[in-house]
Amino acid sequence: MNEHGSYRMELIDKVLVLRAYGAWNLETTRRWSEEYLALAETLKSEPWACLVDLTEWGCSPQECIPCVDKVNEWGNVNNQSYEAVICQSLFQQKILKGVHQKLSNVETEFFQDESQAWQWLQSMGICHYLSRLSQDD
Repeated sequence: MNEHGSYRMELIDKVLVLRAYGAWNLETTRRWSEEYLALAETLKSEPWACLVDLTEWGCSPQECIPCVDKVNEWGNVNNQSYEAVICQSLFQQKILKGVHQKLSNVETEFFQDESQAWQWLQSMGICHYLSRLSQDD
């Protein structure tokens, strides 16, 4: 089956940034989980965070949950300390809170916009992204 939905990932400081787009199917979720774990592997030697931007994401079917659980379980035992989730839908937030129960060692916060998420991550001492941006001005 063809993939549905898409994503973009990048590393900024000690933060793995995920931006999700559209409604994902199992194929997209599987590819994302493999790429996510490969990228996160480079961070695991010290505390790190994930910033998840779901403002343009359209959800996934139940069959995708085991892939997400696998990623969350891995992060839980490989030094992930924080997860900042940007979503504006209360429905998405409710679903994610259930899925994030696997992240028992990870402090998770939900935000309405990206600047709030970066401010929180900076206040946790996990990144200097905002400082870098202000120096570029």
